[in-house]
Amino acid sequence: DGLVSAELEAGTLPNTPVIHRLSNLSSQLQHAREQGRMPLYTLDFTLEDDDAASATIPFDTVTVPGSSVIQFITRRRHTTKASSIWTAVSTSHFASQVLSSDQPTETAEQAMMEELDRLLTPYGVSFSNTTTSNRLQMERIKCWRAALTSTSLEAQHDSLALQPWRMAVCGDFIRTMTIHDTPLEAAALSGWEAAEQMASFFETTTSTEK
Repeated sequence: DGLVSAELEAGTLPNTPVIHRLSNLSSQLQHAREQGRMPLYTLDFTLEDDDAASATIPFDTVTVPGSSVIQFITRRRHTTKASSIWTAVSTSHFASQVLSSDQPTETAEQAMMEELDRLLTPYGVSFSNTTTSNRLQMERIKCWRAALTSTSLEAQHDSLALQPWRMAVCGDFIRTMTIHDTPLEAAALSGWEAAEQMASFFETTTSTEK
């Protein structure tokens, strides 16, 4: 049956005090977060010559299944500069190991920069290799202690609708985890369903007001 009642999944809440309903849902969400949380590190970096990098690096996003440190790298436009900013995302196993060290941030930064050197030097970019034509510059590193989850609420729907308050809860932790192939797919479909639920709530309100 899972942690979420059929009434919550269907959006029809039982006639119990509001505080109890929301407190119960909050406890369930916190339980899923604490029991199965998986950490990640993200490292943002830029390149000295962004235009040259666009010509030499043949991808905007790439997965790295052969690395135990970094699972994927992606590029996006910088919010304040006329250039791109890149983000490397660590593996959860690496992040878990680093967090048990004496200096986790420094350890993660060093290891991820070394791994990026190994992965990107063939494309002519590097943090430390002086023979490459383009240098990487680190912007920041951040630890996400509960970035992913290995548990869920075991619900039969992708999102939770709380119609009396025109609220919806979405995320990769809602539905039974074996339903979707990846957390990304689960999160995307959950957000889609939650958005449709929210739109229907406001459509009903507008129709009633008319």
